[in-house]
Amino acid sequence: MALVVTDFAAGGSIRRQGYLRNRDFAAYYVREFKPGVSLGRSGLSSLESDVGVTATTADAARLMTRIAAVLGSRPRRKAFVRGVLQDAGWDQAGVQIAFGGVRGIAGGDAAFVAPLTLLLPGKLRLSMLLEVVRVDRAVQVISLLSAANTPIVVPEATRLVGRVADRMRAGLIPANLGAPTISGEALVGKTIAAGVGSWTNSPTAFVFQWLRCSAAGCAPIDSATATDYLLTPADIGSTIEVSVSATNSVGSSAPVVSVPSGVVS
Repeated sequence: MALVVTDFAAGGSIRRQGYLRNRDFAAYYVREFKPGVSLGRSGLSSLESDVGVTATTADAARLMTRIAAVLGSRPRRKAFVRGVLQDAGWDQAGVQIAFGGVRGIAGGDAAFVAPLTLLLPGKLRLSMLLEVVRVDRAVQVISLLSAANTPIVVPEATRLVGRVADRMRAGLIPANLGAPTISGEALVGKTIAAGVGSWTNSPTAFVFQWLRCSAAGCAPIDSATATDYLLTPADIGSTIEVSVSATNSVGSSAPVVSVPSGVVS
């Protein structure tokens, strides 16, 4: 779900990455890039992408509000900036912070950006940008710090939000771990039943489509969209498969097809 090297035209390399414990999240992942990542014409001295998955969507929404409140607090904002400067190897002494406020941007279910300008001794100016995006119960924070006296072009940076939002959504929809199954005898007049298989991300509903298969391929059976299927004379000599899609609050999976039944007789 986090930013990846290929999100940047000039590439980049990873300084550190991995899962960390965070009491606000069921799972929390950090990916930090080495200095030198290029964002358009801007070089970055620091780039980090942190993504966490909470227990519920409401928890994620509350965290978004809390992060905005931290940025709105001058002491807490200053402590955060000092931590970023320290990680990036910049001297924190005498730093002055100009805060550009928090404003909403397009991306995910909710997203905002917070630009800052940092003035360091020696007439050094750094641009800093914080981008926060929520998709369902996942929250991602992207922090960008420019090279000295180099601005960050905000539209180029906010395009990253769209990329990670798509990745977050893809990571939250159900994914298949075990194919659907078919039980019952392959005899005309008998009913066979579909097992949904196993899935990640807690599906709330399933969509079924029964298929009639021969050496030429498989074709959907009209109106056969229930969890079970009554075998008819039209099925004699064919095998039967079932296609299953899983859905949750984020979206639907691609269909996954079962192994075939025996030849219907």
